Amino acid sequence: MDGLEVANLALEIIGWVGVAGGIVALAVALVVHAADNGWAETSVVVVDDDERGAVVRWLDSEGMHEHELSEHEHGALGDPDEAVAWTNTGGRIRFERRSHALRVWWMIALLLLGIGVVSLVVSLVISLTAS
Repeated sequence: MDGLEVANLALEIIGWVGVAGGIVALAVALVVHAADNGWAETSVVVVDDDERGAVVRWLDSEGMHEHELSEHEHGALGDPDEAVAWTNTGGRIRFERRSHALRVWWMIALLLLGIGVVSLVVSLVISLTAS
């Protein structure tokens, strides 16, 4: 077995593991996406409180809610006059449309699928040119 055959075998193994892992990560991302449903876009009002700092308030079917903003959240909020957040039942709030876990699983899935497909294509090219 020469070096080209070893490289071809290694690329094929990496390719199949990458594709299989990417499919599993994609399935997990779809489950996380389904579980992440139920967040509604909501306009929020930013109020400066002398004791607590910046606070956001919003109304939903359950009544009025408020949330103290951390420094990071205040910076991510952008323009306080046109502030938008995503709320869920129970007074939960976040400032990104999708959760971080969902973004991580999508990136893992795309990365593994990309590596797997590229490895399989390179392995196929090596196999065709070696013959």
